[in-house]
Amino acid sequence: MKRIILIGDTIRLGYEPAVRAALSDVAVVWGPPECTQHTTQILFYLTTWVIDRNPDLVHINSGHWDSRRVIRGEDGNVVPLPIYRRNVRRILGLLQRHTRARIIWATTTPMMFPAYERTQRRDGGTSRNPQCIREYNTAATAEAARHGIAVNDLHAFVQSRGLRAMMHGDGAHFTNTGYDALGRFVAKAVRRELQSSS
Repeated sequence: MKRIILIGDTIRLGYEPAVRAALSDVAVVWGPPECTQHTTQILFYLTTWVIDRNPDLVHINSGHWDSRRVIRGEDGNVVPLPIYRRNVRRILGLLQRHTRARIIWATTTPMMFPAYERTQRRDGGTSRNPQCIREYNTAATAEAARHGIAVNDLHAFVQSRGLRAMMHGDGAHFTNTGYDALGRFVAKAVRRELQSSS
């Protein structure tokens, strides 16, 4: 059985069970039990979460926490775009040097505005600029291409299915049906990458 590691935030936690079920015939799927937050957090725990586990493949989904505003109404994200791009470059380079794993970078899923903003205002959260998600995805996919790494375009997949058909009313997360569809889509990407390496 292949060893697969899924890295990502609460979106990954939501689709992970569907990935595990879809790949049960070929792989053992593991992911950190906690939300892995932003790329700086991934760098901090990269050895524990990935390198020490010697996976055959790692699927990484990180961008929502990076592109989050620090303070509502004020420009400036938790991880500014140039640092995000550098973090992605470091993550991919370190994994290539210190593991034998195939790597897939997943784009960040879209958000449903203004539902997301309503939820954040109600719950006292910060905000995001929808343009940032596109910019962060562009930066990450450029780094993946630079490293010869496959990209799993979750953003385009959700858009093709329709945000309202898949997403929770909070504008950021997904319904059970949406998570199941995302999980099966991730599993297909993983299976495809495993087959290309055999």
